Amino acid sequence: MNYLKSKKPKLIIDCTHLGRNTTGIERITEELFNETALGTDSIYHITSGSTWLLIVKQWFYITIKSILNPNAKVLTPGFPPSILLSFLRGNKVVPYIHDMFLLSRQNEINIRAKYYMRPSLSYAAKNLNCFFVNSNKTATELQAYCKPNANIMLYRPVINNVFNLDYDENRYNAVSLHKMKILMLGTVEPRKNYSGALDIFEKCRDVLGKNVELHVVGRLGWGKDSERLKDTAGVFCHGYLSAQEVKSLVQTCTFFLSTSHDEGLGLPLLELQYSGIAIVASDIPVFREVLLDSGLLIDPSNANVCAERIIGFFSEQNLTQIAINSYSNVHIWNEQANNDRLKVIDFIYNK
Repeated sequence: MNYLKSKKPKLIIDCTHLGRNTTGIERITEELFNETALGTDSIYHITSGSTWLLIVKQWFYITIKSILNPNAKVLTPGFPPSILLSFLRGNKVVPYIHDMFLLSRQNEINIRAKYYMRPSLSYAAKNLNCFFVNSNKTATELQAYCKPNANIMLYRPVINNVFNLDYDENRYNAVSLHKMKILMLGTVEPRKNYSGALDIFEKCRDVLGKNVELHVVGRLGWGKDSERLKDTAGVFCHGYLSAQEVKSLVQTCTFFLSTSHDEGLGLPLLELQYSGIAIVASDIPVFREVLLDSGLLIDPSNANVCAERIIGFFSEQNLTQIAINSYSNVHIWNEQANNDRLKVIDFIYNK
């Protein structure tokens, strides 16, 4: 018990989900909830080394730590806060909401999310008073589940050049469509709609030939799309790659493709824009919010039209503006994100 009383932090931050392969949620936790980002060194980060320890700490250790530090705010940027924590310390708990898929798309989540994370998010959304969110789209969806007077604050992540990409404004001076390479990044799961991407890819191969390639970076998670990816000619499933390996692949690819049905943010779209690569993405609200006019938005339900639009997009006489627009967009986003951070700091310290 003395160990629990050893510090009196201003902030208690649940980092029990860290330690896995680093994906978007992990990067946001590391970058938005550290001492520099939050303007204080009075932070107690709580980590775990195993699944069972994660459960114990999320339900009991963080709750006890909060009770013993009644003035500290508890921030949960990964998993939703446990029901116990929300019930006992709700006036001090601020979850970071990446998306509302646990409640809105429950048929597409895995069993651990459905039975462990979903009840906690449902309780938190209905009962807590304050939330941080990663986009206007997530804020709008959260409003349908939370109290009418809940405080929902934008805390968009500053996008760092995590892959150390080199910007090449001349990358589209010459495009060989018959050797087109398409890049996708992210866990293969139903919501990501890799089947839609495969339909578009196969239509492009029908028109341009068999040298067109699709490169998929990320875990082959769950759903039928994983098997189809492995069985389709011209598709290369790389699994997790190092930042240097991703960088090398981005340099050789024609464009990045995302055919997701839904996203909370779409972090890879912004991260890869440091290279000036073209972004082709589903015409969904959050991608319109993220990309503005810097990408090509498509309807993946019609593979024929998508293939025609993509080929037409890269067949224009003047393609130099593609890289410029892509690179500029990530800096526009970062200016907005920096303003969010200053407002969050003011809120945390009641300024």
